[in-house]
Amino acid sequence: MSNRKNERLIKYAKEIESKNYRSDAWLKSRWNEYGYFRVGDCFNTPYGPWIPDLINEFDRFIVECDGLIHQQESVKKKDIIKDTWFENEGFNVYRVMAFDELSLYRLGIRLKRNA
Repeated sequence: MSNRKNERLIKYAKEIESKNYRSDAWLKSRWNEYGYFRVGDCFNTPYGPWIPDLINEFDRFIVECDGLIHQQESVKKKDIIKDTWFENEGFNVYRVMAFDELSLYRLGIRLKRNA
C-alpha cells in the first residue's frame, strides 16, 4: 500500500474515532464492561486497506459492529469483500448487529472458549 493511501486511511480512522459513532461507542463500552478486552484489542485501527471496528492481531480476529446501513445491498457487497480479505489474511471475522446485547454476549462467550 502506498504511503499516500496509508496516510489517508490513518486520517480517516482518526476521523471515525473523533466522531464517536453510537455503534462504535456501544461496542467499546460493552466490550470493556463485559470483560472481553484482551491484549491486542484495537478499535478503528487501519489494517491493510481496511479499518475494522475491532481487531486483535495476536488472536487473529476482527469484530464488525453493523448498524442498519449494513442491510443495504451495496454495503453488504463491500462487507463480503472486506470479510473475505481478512479471512484470506488468517483472521476470523465476527459481525454483530449494533445494540444487540445477546449477539455480543454470545460472541464474547465464544471468544473466551477459544482463548
